Amino acid sequence: MVFNLSVCIQRSQEDVFQFLRDKDAFPQADDSPVYLEENFTGPGMSGRLAYCFVPEGKGTRLIQKEWIRTHGLARLFEPILARMLESRLRTRLESIRVLLEGGWGASV
Repeated sequence: MVFNLSVCIQRSQEDVFQFLRDKDAFPQADDSPVYLEENFTGPGMSGRLAYCFVPEGKGTRLIQKEWIRTHGLARLFEPILARMLESRLRTRLESIRVLLEGGWGASV
């Protein structure tokens, strides 16, 4: 399963990056903060999650790409899982936008 979703957030790339980063989970190069990526595993699945930060107007386009591979019996439910996961991923991106635009880290 591959998901490619995005949302425009009226905050700088740096603010969006800072909100999402976890220095231990997302080791970064010393250059511009424009990409976070991690591998994950869970019951019946594994995958990769990547965020890309693209300037858009006075804000940032947060692009989330996620690759998920099901294993074992979970493969039988992949079509249902795909629909459920896409809905949850869209909700998560919208929640991130609302939090950031609502003033999270305003003193940053």
